[in-house]
Amino acid sequence: MRRLGASVATLVDRFVAGELTDPWNLRSWSAKHRALPVSADMGGCFAITLTGTLVSFAWDSDSDIRVETDSRTVRIMIVQAARRYPEFAKFVPVRPDDALVCRSCGGTGRIHIDGQPVPEGIMCSCGGLGWIREGEEAP
Repeated sequence: MRRLGASVATLVDRFVAGELTDPWNLRSWSAKHRALPVSADMGGCFAITLTGTLVSFAWDSDSDIRVETDSRTVRIMIVQAARRYPEFAKFVPVRPDDALVCRSCGGTGRIHIDGQPVPEGIMCSCGGLGWIREGEEAP
């Protein structure tokens, strides 16, 4: 995770300086907590710290920061980070030999309803990888 942390430090500096877009208005939060926002929804935000740790917080309590330890969540947020920040692409996990095809998307990484792809912002439970690990099921 050390290499990941070094990439985060550079990106946090660029994010705080205004060089990167801030769709969630988190520049001051990022400066205070030295963490890079990578994904957000109506409930809150996920961010990666300078040590490479994934954290989350709810919008109504942005100082109540929770360390995320679920390996599936961490993997999905690395994928989301790579979509937002190309520097993270090298950290996206390679599909292991024992991975299972995601049943939600059939291995495509995209959910379809009645043959039509859902809007880009809606993510499959595999995070867009098309695979899951043994024992992981859609929430």
